[in-house]
Amino acid sequence: MARSVWLILIFFSTLLQANNMLAQEYIVGDDSDYAPFSFIDKTGKPSGLEIEVTEAIAKLSGIKLTIQLHRWDAALSNVQSGETYIIVGIIFSEERAEFLDFTIPIHTEYYTIFIRKDLKLDDLSTLFNYKLAVLDKDISIDKYLIPMGPFEDYILTKSLPEALSAIKLGLAEYVLAPNLIGLDEIEKNNYQNIMIKGPSIIPSIYTMAVSKGNAELLNILNDGGSELRKSGKLTEIQERWKVYELEDYEYRQAARNIGIIFIIAIVVLILVFIWVWSLRVQIRKQTQSLNLKNQELQKSEEKFRIITENSSDVIWHLDSKFMLTYISPADERIRGFKKEEVIGQSLFSILKPEGVQLLMEANKKE
Repeated sequence: MARSVWLILIFFSTLLQANNMLAQEYIVGDDSDYAPFSFIDKTGKPSGLEIEVTEAIAKLSGIKLTIQLHRWDAALSNVQSGETYIIVGIIFSEERAEFLDFTIPIHTEYYTIFIRKDLKLDDLSTLFNYKLAVLDKDISIDKYLIPMGPFEDYILTKSLPEALSAIKLGLAEYVLAPNLIGLDEIEKNNYQNIMIKGPSIIPSIYTMAVSKGNAELLNILNDGGSELRKSGKLTEIQERWKVYELEDYEYRQAARNIGIIFIIAIVVLILVFIWVWSLRVQIRKQTQSLNLKNQELQKSEEKFRIITENSSDVIWHLDSKFMLTYISPADERIRGFKKEEVIGQSLFSILKPEGVQLLMEANKKE
């Protein structure tokens, strides 16, 4: 009997605790300038993939949330001090695990090197020659920059937009940052002198985290995240914000590159087709023009032949060296020469001396 009463008390205690958790309002912290993952939109409201995922989990779980976005260093300090219960879009590290418990992953991103366009980057060791812009309290410091070694000559910035602006202004030369966020910021500000160079760094898995030891809240978030994943809702959110899971990333990158190459190939084929078509049109026009000229020349030659062969006058045709190229039939009849005997001969060889003298005088007069 006592055992049954004890079990009933445990049941009601657990139920009461669950109801208290659902009734409680949880403050959620995240970065205020980390588009497309978390940011304050034009209306002043929190927005982004991580915000949408958090709200979807809250809706599934029935918990109440208040989302507050701050600079990343402030958001991290707030959850460490207990001012906020949950922080979203955070990467695991051993240092952070001392005061936080982490949920299952919600998305994956790649850190890449954003560097001034005119600088060479033969390999990662080249970074030692350049000045780094580093994000305050960013995971890249402990996870990448310190182990890699270039964490010496640097300036400290509060956000990625501030870091990219520093590169634009010449205060720094490169920053290590999430690929999608950096590209979005470059496009938004039309930075022409900053680009990605070198390899992508190890993929970074983003999760949610709660204050150390808050197992009940961690379970609620994990259950909600699992349900989103199983139902396909998480994929829908990622698609909407153009953020993909790790296993899809390389496939989608390759598909995008193939699509670009295909479009370029189609454009080139169209241009080649237009060029060939234009060339054929020009050749056809030139051929038609030549045919017309040939026809006109044939008509002209035919008229000349009819006139000369039926004329009673002596008609000669000479080239520029006074070589006979044609004599009329009348000349054959009057002078007794045959065409074969005179064609190709010099005019002076068939004229009498007095005739040559008269021809030279006539040329002088002209």
